[in-house]
Amino acid sequence: MGLLSGLEKFGLGGHADIDITKQLEPEKKAEPIAEEKKEEKKEPDEMDFLLARNFVCPVCDRKFKALAVRSTRLRRLEPDFDLRPRCQYIDVIKYDTVLCPSCGYAAMGNYFEPLSSFQIKRLKEQVMSKYKPVLEDKGTSTYSYEDAITRYQLCLVSAMVKNSKMSEKAYICLKTAWLYREIYDNTPDFSKEEVLKRRKLKEQYDGFYRQAYDGFIKAVSSEAPPFCGMNMNTMEYLLANMSVYFQDVPVATRYISNLITSKTISSKMKDRALDLKDQLLEIKETKRNQDK
Repeated sequence: MGLLSGLEKFGLGGHADIDITKQLEPEKKAEPIAEEKKEEKKEPDEMDFLLARNFVCPVCDRKFKALAVRSTRLRRLEPDFDLRPRCQYIDVIKYDTVLCPSCGYAAMGNYFEPLSSFQIKRLKEQVMSKYKPVLEDKGTSTYSYEDAITRYQLCLVSAMVKNSKMSEKAYICLKTAWLYREIYDNTPDFSKEEVLKRRKLKEQYDGFYRQAYDGFIKAVSSEAPPFCGMNMNTMEYLLANMSVYFQDVPVATRYISNLITSKTISSKMKDRALDLKDQLLEIKETKRNQDK
């Protein structure tokens, strides 16, 4: 038995066999195995793709800030069937509005100014005089989908007051519809409340989508291209998609036929037009069966 046996219970074992004439060597501790540090790639934040731009309101002359997209940092993805743009990490649709927090004048970025004296007068009389400042954009926090929809609604009011082109009003409705569709697609339907919410979102989506569709149909017959930056081929492709969605067979047939026979559209767009043709044939077949 060692002289110091029994110290194990104090955690001091290993000293049972001793020789006091010898100096104790410090216990060598096992070198800890260095763990490889894995660099976690932080997913970019939405604010990383935004900047606060300075604006001067053409209606009330107030200076303010509004968020704008850093287009050079965007990584574009495949768009939706109706050309709704998609980008990685950010929904750019939310940020294509400029709202003066003082007087309530709002417009999509490319249409915020200039304004004619007649338009300014009407906006002061019908928007500024009634507006209650609620939304304050300090350029430091992102927009929720609900905030973005409100901003587009204010854009539509201003566009109607200043008597904008039909294409501009239709484009506002289209982008508002896209936002409602995004919320709808990401809302579950497990509870009764969620089912009811989805139903209301679908109604709002269809309402704005229909306004956009009817507006663009009128714009094509009364305006010259481009329509809010879209050439005639792009507009016909958009209308072909929307007419298929609303099962407007005569309009869908006309635009799809134009696209398929066009010599100026890309092969990719022509392939998509052929897919639309297949969808249209299914709609026609369904309608025939319903009429029997």
